[in-house]
Amino acid sequence: MLPCLTKHHRVHIFVHVVIKGIRAIIFDLDGTLIDASDGVVECFNYALKEAGLKPAPAEEIKSTIGYPPKEVFKRYSKSKVEFLHRKLLKRAKEVMAERSRLLPGARETLEFCHRNGFKCGMATTKYRENGMRVLTKLEIDNCFDVILFGDEVEFVKPHPGIIYRMAEKLSAKPEETLVVGDTINDVMAAKAAGATSVSVTSGVDPKWKLLNEKPDYLIDTVGDLIKLLS
Repeated sequence: MLPCLTKHHRVHIFVHVVIKGIRAIIFDLDGTLIDASDGVVECFNYALKEAGLKPAPAEEIKSTIGYPPKEVFKRYSKSKVEFLHRKLLKRAKEVMAERSRLLPGARETLEFCHRNGFKCGMATTKYRENGMRVLTKLEIDNCFDVILFGDEVEFVKPHPGIIYRMAEKLSAKPEETLVVGDTINDVMAAKAAGATSVSVTSGVDPKWKLLNEKPDYLIDTVGDLIKLLS
């Protein structure tokens, strides 16, 4: 185990660590299992254009991936949030599946989890219709025992409710559950629920930001989870 010392906390960066006592794994989607960033930028700027607003820089939009779209749109126009969201969903239905790809190691990790008896769940801010279209296109729609989409929950991460709900559906206690994601919201939700957090540096939040939130483990890609659980 190689400790990475920060100013406030010690975080374990995976080298030859094995996590024990885990029965269920809850995955984030965007930035953890898939890269849909180009599609998100296209859909987001399409919505802004339809609302008569200026397009936003691609990197600015990418930094918001994984956060509730309505909350993000408030930064651009508090009076047009519902209109912007409708346009975003419309464009996503047309292009998002084609503009999404699996991140390295994602399929292998999901297959490993099932072969080794782990219950797998997925929690995403994507709405079910567009989310299922993406999962089906990438052929991972049957890789999860439970999926919760953004339009099916009252609170999204960092609220711990979604972790409690998924752990129950996966027949596991929170302390037997691993939460894998690329943002600080994933870490905060896991901590609040009493689950173990694994941060992946392949997505939205940079490593320094993840470290500041003190995840239990930090890995470069979701593929590293295989050795972490072997």
